[in-house]
Amino acid sequence: MTQNLEQQLSTLTSETLTPIVRKVVADDSAEVLDWSFSRLLGEAINPITAGIFKFSGNAQSHGRTIPWSMMLKVVQWVDFTGSPLEHDYINNPADWNYWKREALAYQSSILEKVQGDLIPVKCFHTSEQTETSVWIWQEEVHEPNRSNWSLDRHILAARHFGEFGGAYAGFSPSADDNPWICRQFIRRWARLTVKFGLGDIAQNSEFWNHPYTHLALPQVTEQRVQGLIDQIELLSDVLQKQSQTLSHQDTNWSNLFATHDIHGREQTTVIDWSFMGLAAVGEDLGTQVSSNLSNFYVDPTQARSYYHAALEAYIEGLHRVGWQGNETAVRFASAVAATLRNGLFQVMMFKGMLEDKEEEKETPWFGQLAKRNNLTIEETLIRWGSVVTFLFDLADEARELAPQL
Repeated sequence: MTQNLEQQLSTLTSETLTPIVRKVVADDSAEVLDWSFSRLLGEAINPITAGIFKFSGNAQSHGRTIPWSMMLKVVQWVDFTGSPLEHDYINNPADWNYWKREALAYQSSILEKVQGDLIPVKCFHTSEQTETSVWIWQEEVHEPNRSNWSLDRHILAARHFGEFGGAYAGFSPSADDNPWICRQFIRRWARLTVKFGLGDIAQNSEFWNHPYTHLALPQVTEQRVQGLIDQIELLSDVLQKQSQTLSHQDTNWSNLFATHDIHGREQTTVIDWSFMGLAAVGEDLGTQVSSNLSNFYVDPTQARSYYHAALEAYIEGLHRVGWQGNETAVRFASAVAATLRNGLFQVMMFKGMLEDKEEEKETPWFGQLAKRNNLTIEETLIRWGSVVTFLFDLADEARELAPQL
């Protein structure tokens, strides 16, 4: 697929690129002079992403040469026939990973009504290349010192998500008019996590007795995991009854960029809207915090203080745009989203890693975390385990809050 895709890109013409580049440079008379493209390094985690490419070159307008750059994201349908992902995954608009969703989100006007300082990445053009492939042409977002966010900057992003969630609170699109908008993402994600790795966790003594498991996780985690699995539906039912809003639903740092408006005001530009849907106010925050901690984008030793500061900032963002809802419901939604999105998922990933290790497969996950953070494997396991424990603490908090809703 990759070679074929790059061959397709190499045959693009100026006639194809010029209308798009004119939007990039905001000049209807610009003509493309030259261009090149390169594939971004790194594997896409989501199988519907066939590739992400940077295009850059020069255009000419009224005797001036104008440099330009933009990104191309190619999404694809994948044939999962005969696999456990054949149903309820990417094929239908209601599926949580529906492969056309991001393109449809940009084609709609929904993301054009954003208030506050959370900014969806600009989309210049979408084209359905084949029945199984869509090209999404987007702006290239520039951020100096990309790998160096302070804790305060992460917390500011939480406030921006609060502004976004508050602005869309009560958003209720028709399923007939917008069937592609994702609904009940957290419930479906948690179900799939159990299906693909945790269904037999209570009987898996080999996993719970593994030295790495003992190093990373307290013994009580076994009961906590099973208890949360048993309550997925109950917690999701309560979550679904809360005030809904438009949600990004993949709010980790890798999808966020620290940007500024023309007056120098700090903003957060957000890419990858492939899970966009309806969710309870507060879910985006829970996903943001738990994902950042699990990936060590925020120091795991600051988990509790980070969460509470981000929650306070998120609620502040809600109020900034006039939201006057139930703060207890926000705390519940953020806690449930954090633990159902990443508490169970991290245990599943850990279990899979240990199984791969026994089969002598390559297991880069903890090695990459350790290298990136200049830690030993043992130190990495302990810090990662502290995040998982914290996320199960949030599950306990959610259970305490649920009767109040």
